[in-house]
This record gives sequence, structure tokens and C-alpha cells, in this order.
Amino acid sequence: MIGEFDSLLRVVAIGAWLVLLAQYAGIAMRAELRLPLALIALANIAGMLAGGGLLLAASAGESAVLALAAFAPFAAWLAVLRLIGQGPELRTAIVAALAVAATWATARYAGPAGEPAFYALRVLSFLLAADILRAAIVGRARDHVPERRALRGWLAPLAAMQAGLPVLVEMIAGTAMLPASFSLAQAALTMALAVMLALALFTPERVLLD
Repeated sequence: MIGEFDSLLRVVAIGAWLVLLAQYAGIAMRAELRLPLALIALANIAGMLAGGGLLLAASAGESAVLALAAFAPFAAWLAVLRLIGQGPELRTAIVAALAVAATWATARYAGPAGEPAFYALRVLSFLLAADILRAAIVGRARDHVPERRALRGWLAPLAAMQAGLPVLVEMIAGTAMLPASFSLAQAALTMALAVMLALALFTPERVLLD
């Protein structure tokens, strides 16, 4: 029962992220936001496909989907920090992206020798999620833009939870099979993040995209 509901919620979440991706492609926004917002949508679509029985094992696109899904915490980190005006330097973002790519590839293709990379990727992803929360809290006192302060209060904590909680559970569980309830919680958080980002298109926070 949980598995069926999980699959259904993941399909709905994929639809929500696709609609959001189309919206981001069609509206005017700051150039520095377009790529991160597109990446967060694509990475979360991949993340939803990678679980709930939606992706057939050994399918032609499996590696591409799993690789893109691994970038979800990085995409959340980059998008949210730029939305709240604390985006990392380009060099820092490139180094973080390369670290994600390298650890994922090692964990995926190095066999048993890639197990340290499995944990390294999740530690890195958790640190990126924690940095979202750190930036939102530390910068709030000196942020005098009401719309941006609002994003610090509700979007940043949700994005940090959605990006950090799954990798924390995976670090604890290791390579063991995760329970269906965890997969359902991950889908629910991903759906909630899509809804909150969609609402930001129609609320005063919309001005932050311009």
C-alpha cells in the first residue's frame, strides 16, 4: 500500500516539477538564477524517477537519471543561496559540482572500492544542505529586503530538509535497503518543495527573480 502511494506521489511530483520547469523557461528572471532553478527541477525529477519502482533497472537511461539525481542537494544549495542573495563564487560552485560528479562516478563504477565515495557523496550533500540553513540564519539579521527575508524563513529550511534528510538516512543505513516509508517521506518533501517554489512565482517573492 505504501509503495503504491509512493509511486503515485512521485508521478504527481514529477508533473509538478515539469510544470515548474516550463514556468522557469518562460518567465523573465535574473540570468544567474535560470540555470540553478532549471537544475533543481531536473535533478528532483530524476530523483523521483530513481525511486518508487518508476525506473527500470539496467535501462538505457538509468546511469544518466541516477547521476542527475545525485546533483539534487547541490542544485538546491546553489538555487536557494542565489535566491537569498548569498550565492557562492563561481569557482566554489564549480569545485562543489566536480566533487559531486567525481564521488558519484567512483561510487557507481568502482565496485567495492567505491564504498568510501558512497559515504563521501552523502557527507558532501549533507554539508551543502546544512549550508543552506546556515546562510539563511546568518544573513537574516542584516537582510532588509522583506521578500528575501520571507524566503529565508520558509523556503530555505524546507530546501535544507529536502536535500539533507535523505542523505543523512542513507549514511546511517549504508547500502542496506531503505524502508518504503522513507521513500514516501522523500517524495512528500520533494513535492512540498515544488509547491513552495511554485507559490513563490505568484507571491511578493516573485520580485526576487527579476
